[in-house]
Amino acid sequence: MKRLTIIILCFFTLLSCKKDEGTAPVLSFTVNARNAGTAPFNIVPPVSDSDGTFTYTSSNLAVAEIAGNTVTIKAAGQTTITAVQAASGGYASATTTATFEVLAQGSPLKLGQWYQGGIIFYINAAGGGMIISEQDVAYAPWSSGKLVIVGTTIPQGTGLTNTDKIIASMGGEGDYAAWWAKNYKGGGYADWYLPSVEELAIIRSRKDIIGGLKESNYWCSTEYNSTNTGAGTPISHAYFITFGPYLKDSSNFTNRKTYDGQTVWINNTFKEKFRFGVRAIRSF
Repeated sequence: MKRLTIIILCFFTLLSCKKDEGTAPVLSFTVNARNAGTAPFNIVPPVSDSDGTFTYTSSNLAVAEIAGNTVTIKAAGQTTITAVQAASGGYASATTTATFEVLAQGSPLKLGQWYQGGIIFYINAAGGGMIISEQDVAYAPWSSGKLVIVGTTIPQGTGLTNTDKIIASMGGEGDYAAWWAKNYKGGGYADWYLPSVEELAIIRSRKDIIGGLKESNYWCSTEYNSTNTGAGTPISHAYFITFGPYLKDSSNFTNRKTYDGQTVWINNTFKEKFRFGVRAIRSF
């Protein structure tokens, strides 16, 4: 009987220890390619549910060295950057890696490359394109409290015009998506804006190339159903796109677009009721 009691106590002790270790968080980690000669930069931390601190190492010091979270580029080539997150709260420690490519100076631009303050997510035939901010610039409602029609549109290439119309309608400084995007100054640039719904759909289809995007909802600068609303009638909804797993039944979604062979489902909701993620973009 005594032996059985000891075995049971040992069993529950092991379970308790295992529970105390916590569950390792799922990490999503990307270190975007940069050109040789680029100034030292800070790593954008992996996306994680844990708030544990990160430490980083580089496998090839001839390509890049790391001190704290600052990367110093040494030469063109590739290195593996390892991120280790310390245990915190109910989460255990976790480790993930990302390949960091240093491109030779003068190399052609590529999707997923850091350039002019953000990450390239679109390149056109003329060599121009669009860049997205490295991190969320806000978590905000679409509207500052006004439901006026501002005449926004859907197509790619209209995000800047949409943003300017929204700000002209909403006015002044405020806690709303377009204002946060327009006032972002990443990389020292002052021409950022909130993407149109088609621009946001391209971002969604290439989120794995871009990296760092959370599995949550993001606003765009396009109102919903403006063409079907009578003149002067307020529009209560705007488009958004979820960057997490889609619902099994997406029949209630407003629209869909296909980029890179991927279907992007688009939905809409109240402008003021919800706070969603905001990413700014700019053209080059």
